[in-house]
Amino acid sequence: MSGKAEKSAVKVMVRVRPFNKRELNLEEGEMPNSIVVMNGNDGAVQVLDSDQCVKDNFDFHQSFWSIPTSQNQYHCTRKFSDQEDVYQFTGAPAVTAAMSAKHCCIFAYGQTGSGKTYTMLGSDDDPGISPRIVDHLYEELDKIGSRQAGFDYSVEISFMEIYNEKVKDLLVIMNEEAEDREDDDAPKKRPKRKKSLKAPSSPDRRLSQADRRASTVGRKSRKSGEDQDEEKEAYKDLRVRNSPAIGVYIEGLTRLGKEEGIRTAADVKKIMKAGMEHRATAETNMNATSCDGRDEHERNI
Repeated sequence: MSGKAEKSAVKVMVRVRPFNKRELNLEEGEMPNSIVVMNGNDGAVQVLDSDQCVKDNFDFHQSFWSIPTSQNQYHCTRKFSDQEDVYQFTGAPAVTAAMSAKHCCIFAYGQTGSGKTYTMLGSDDDPGISPRIVDHLYEELDKIGSRQAGFDYSVEISFMEIYNEKVKDLLVIMNEEAEDREDDDAPKKRPKRKKSLKAPSSPDRRLSQADRRASTVGRKSRKSGEDQDEEKEAYKDLRVRNSPAIGVYIEGLTRLGKEEGIRTAADVKKIMKAGMEHRATAETNMNATSCDGRDEHERNI
């Protein structure tokens, strides 16, 4: 974005990640200099040329400086932005919107190795936007439940990946004998899927039910590379559809909720973690652990 950031329901923000090991090793014993500069607490960003002179100026709704002081970027005086700082400007407003019965979406965009996965998912010790949204959402729902007798709600989750222009449902295990579609114009034969686990009859069994579901989702991910390639092909059948009644949707996309034992934030995060094991990860020149697929988490209240 150039010029002043416009007022809109869409907020555009930018985050600068730390230098990775490859970049740190490019300079023999010297710390590389970032060509991006953020000085201030707003969305103003400067881009420098090779002589460290200002080449371009940009304005976003917010900017996040995530290069640590240990990497010696003395030309930038911006305070370090951690995962919580990023969440307060991105995920927290999304939860507020959802609790006001508004649709909301967070979309992370950037080249391979730019830190999208870390920002959105993070780690067990330092979670990203998505797991923080789950915790925050359930906290807000529980607050309402404590104030209103008889208040009930249901949260459903879907998790899909678009890989090589094919839609892959990360919450479904396909049967190994699923056949390729021979003719797109022929009657559509959907491959069989294993049935979702039903909700436990006793509340005391809820967590074990979610554990079983997570175990089922993740079971096929522990395979050789050859088997994983075959598995990617087995997931190519989901199609993007457009309906006048409900808009754009993914035909056959799994939605897990109370009936499948998904009743707490911990249950949702177990499912997310299991689904992540199915993501398509490819080694590139930019990052040996980068994920080429585009992932979408969907939660419905």
